[in-house]
Amino acid sequence: MDSDGNLLGDVSALAHADLAKLLDADAPSAEVTRVQLVDDLKQQLDDGSSRAARDPFRAGAVYTDFDSVPHAFGLAATAQLHHRVTGDSHYDAFATQQRNWTLGANAWGSPFVIGAGSTFPHCPGHQPANLASDLDGDLDGEGDILRGGVVNGPNAADKLKDLNSFPTMRKCPTGQGNPSAAFDGHGGGYMDHGAWQTVESAAVRPGRSTSRWPPETVGTAIAAAHPRHHEEQNAHRAAEPEPVLRGAVRPCRGPKGPLS
Repeated sequence: MDSDGNLLGDVSALAHADLAKLLDADAPSAEVTRVQLVDDLKQQLDDGSSRAARDPFRAGAVYTDFDSVPHAFGLAATAQLHHRVTGDSHYDAFATQQRNWTLGANAWGSPFVIGAGSTFPHCPGHQPANLASDLDGDLDGEGDILRGGVVNGPNAADKLKDLNSFPTMRKCPTGQGNPSAAFDGHGGGYMDHGAWQTVESAAVRPGRSTSRWPPETVGTAIAAAHPRHHEEQNAHRAAEPEPVLRGAVRPCRGPKGPLS
């Protein structure tokens, strides 16, 4: 866990769960007890739960810094591990809140998994996804997309004042402004087009935890967000067919085959 009790980088929760199983199987004596392992998992979840209780949209992650979405997924995964180790369902509702937050039940009414719903990040900071626009035209969420890719998510609003890009990058659609800005608050901000600080997608943010979700899970989570958010967001985007969420990142197709 990192200092905020989130599963990203430091994956000690995985080790805790595995070690607890070994202790259950009468493994040789260890310097740590099962009770200590469970208490540590519980402390990490209590920290996230405490933050979520103070947030209007029950965000357990800190969305005024980098990696808020991976942190939310980490909290959901940690809750699942705690349940697996203890059989206790106490944190199940919290895990569902964190999953729903990443899929649209947040202040911005946007899923942060590419391909989930229709208001997902259309112009992520990702090289293959950017190159794919050469085949499909605009970076508008249609055609070859980084389906299943997880983006950084909301960040400190002040960080969105300094946007940058490379000269060879395909440009995001212009003229839309930032419709998400209307929902910024509590120091957090989100922007789809041209903001690597919020829509960068990388290998350290895989959609692995989404691989077991049925498509209807995404719809349920998105519907949990305030309807007004979707109305105002969709006013800025053309209606699109509902894509199916995949668990793995779909490779973009180049002229001579998949891009590696």
